[in-house]
Amino acid sequence: KALIFQVETTLNQAMRQYAIDHGCIEIHTPTLIGTSSEGGADVFEVKYFDKKAYLIQSPQFYKQMAMCAGFEKVVINTPVFRAEKSHTKQHATEFSGFDIEMSYVNGVEDVMQFEENLLAYAIGEVAKKHGEKGDVVTKFDVRVCQPNKEFMNTGALHTMEHIIAEYLRDEIPGVIDFSPMGCRTGFYLTVWGDVDEEYIASHLIPVFKKVIDWTGEIPAANEIQCGNYRDMDLEGAKKFAKKWIEGISKKGWSAFPDGL
Repeated sequence: KALIFQVETTLNQAMRQYAIDHGCIEIHTPTLIGTSSEGGADVFEVKYFDKKAYLIQSPQFYKQMAMCAGFEKVVINTPVFRAEKSHTKQHATEFSGFDIEMSYVNGVEDVMQFEENLLAYAIGEVAKKHGEKGDVVTKFDVRVCQPNKEFMNTGALHTMEHIIAEYLRDEIPGVIDFSPMGCRTGFYLTVWGDVDEEYIASHLIPVFKKVIDWTGEIPAANEIQCGNYRDMDLEGAKKFAKKWIEGISKKGWSAFPDGL
């Protein structure tokens, strides 16, 4: 019964440790503030003695002040409160926000890579301590495009992610994570257990076919369930899904068919 809390403890500790080991300073910020911290999110107003105060929507102000103070990289793990109505099972009214701010990057890809590495490390730590086999986690690079030759536009990548997320767990049990690569050449797929490439490829094909055959609205593509729901490209998603299936069918699933 305590497993969910044990996993949460390990995950939180691993994310903090990775961030600190890679140059972040951990700071602790107030949850009561004097003004709204994000204009795009509704705020909970509370009485603070004879004044009005607000529950923090984001530690953004404090992260930015830390950057101006020369901290360069900071990490914050804090409760976050947003007075947003939601139709999903995972509400945003109160959650734990794990925030990282970085002063110097060459582009959004640097941030995405940092986040990908952090999550991969943290999930690996959870797997070692709490996994089904004590444990084994397998990670796959699902390449849709040839690296450094081509890449997917963000709308197509985003659309594929939404549609695939609807059906992936029906085909492959034990999915931990399915997320786009920062280089936009494919996706990372992480699953419990010692699973081979042939099994994953054969079970991904019907999922990618769902993308090709999709005709309705994009799942969860709305302002409540998605943070950038307007950035969708169904035709582009169909093109890249077809390209992946054709590549698998013609060349096979292995990136190194003759061994490495």
